[in-house]
Amino acid sequence: MKAWGGNCLLLVTIAQIGLAVAQPFIPNAVTKVGAKWFPLHECATAVGVDILAQYAGIIIALAVTPMLIPEMQNGTYNFVKMLWIYGAASITAAILILVFMREEPPTPSASEEFTERSGSIAEIKDIFNNRDTKFLLLLFFVGLGIFNAVSTCIDQICENLIMDETGMVGGIMLVGGVIGAVVLPALSDKIKKRKPFLVGSMIFMLPGLIGLTVFNGFVPMLISSFIFGSFIIGAGLVGFQYAAEKSYPAPESSSQGIILLIGQISGIIFVFGVNKMGVLIAMTTFIILTAFNVIVSIRLKE
Repeated sequence: MKAWGGNCLLLVTIAQIGLAVAQPFIPNAVTKVGAKWFPLHECATAVGVDILAQYAGIIIALAVTPMLIPEMQNGTYNFVKMLWIYGAASITAAILILVFMREEPPTPSASEEFTERSGSIAEIKDIFNNRDTKFLLLLFFVGLGIFNAVSTCIDQICENLIMDETGMVGGIMLVGGVIGAVVLPALSDKIKKRKPFLVGSMIFMLPGLIGLTVFNGFVPMLISSFIFGSFIIGAGLVGFQYAAEKSYPAPESSSQGIILLIGQISGIIFVFGVNKMGVLIAMTTFIILTAFNVIVSIRLKE
């Protein structure tokens, strides 16, 4: 039995590593697809719809997964049925993409000058030398790190609520994120501006973050979570497109990949901070860092 358990752990570890390696290819491709298939004034909207689909999938999985897992027997849950269903769905989706998805549109949607990008090391280094992308990376280091930490530690943040309500608070954050993912990039494309939405999102996410820190009632926590999720995720999508435009001629996938990497690193640091310092001190620190982010976003150039 010990040998079998060890083999299972090895297989699960390999599978988790495989998923971790594969996952960045999907979000990293979002801005590239937007640039290839949509005109420049619709790119942020296209990115928003792509990310909307990702968060919609997360919400559906949160709702459906408990239904696919039988009740506990002999002190354990049986995840086999759920994993087979998700595995079959993933294979089906992959086949459909291979059959129906095209690499290039019949007619280029944007100018060749903007869509033809090089991936040379020198041009990728330019991402770190550009003034505005430096500020944007700092913005994402704080903002995306806070989102990752808050969404990961939501149970600890909502420790005064019963477990079912804690799940609702986390779920409503994603619902708000879906709405923000649709509305903010679309508005950004409509008025052809990025900076006002980055500055505004940093300002308006502050009340949500403060509410998650000071409230312990169910409804106030839901409202705070919704506000926080709407503006932090919406700002992220506008920021991805802003980075793609500012980092030209470096590839869109490079700028987005660097942003996501920085956000993952800061997320790990911030989660560690929540567990080490405690929720109240960590959340207060996040509020101060978000106020700092407002100042950073103001310094960006349109």
